[in-house]
Amino acid sequence: MLWTSFGNLKVWFSQWEFTATSLGFGRLKKRDGTDDHLEEGSVMFFTGQKKRILNLDETDGSLDNTKGKRGGRLPLVFYAKDIAGGSPAASKSSYTPTLICGSNADGEATPPRFQLKSTAQSKTRTCFSIEFIARCKDIWETFGHNKRTLLPCTFGSNEKAGTNSVELEKCFKGSMLPLCPDIENVPGKRVIAKVDSSPG
Repeated sequence: MLWTSFGNLKVWFSQWEFTATSLGFGRLKKRDGTDDHLEEGSVMFFTGQKKRILNLDETDGSLDNTKGKRGGRLPLVFYAKDIAGGSPAASKSSYTPTLICGSNADGEATPPRFQLKSTAQSKTRTCFSIEFIARCKDIWETFGHNKRTLLPCTFGSNEKAGTNSVELEKCFKGSMLPLCPDIENVPGKRVIAKVDSSPG
């Protein structure tokens, strides 16, 4: 909470305003107030550009109620009103996969990406549970496509089931770039992806 000072917030929003307008995602609102009813904030986004602004984050998929730095699941408590007691029930697994989720500024969810644990020393020996993959659902969204498109859930693996620079690059190439197949370094075709830099 110490970071959220007026000075830091002003710098953050000023930089975001500059980035959005200089890269062609939108324009500043008119000073005469005629744009106020159309868009909140100081930037008027051009048509379709909110679909091209992505925000990604990772969360802990802990199965044993461990308190890691990436979130985690609270324990379940079973009880009956007429019986005293009741205790938390949690899986006793130390396995902690990572789930990468997000959305664009228009509210469309990005396809989930699971980072799973694998001790395999080569790609050809990496295995996933078929039952696990079958339960992971693809999503229907538009993003940079001309119509709603089925976008697949993706998977990655490494020794710690976490996201490092290698896995993040795989995530972008396998999950994020296909969201906007028309990406190009020209106004209207660019994509912004916002990710945090901690804790990993």
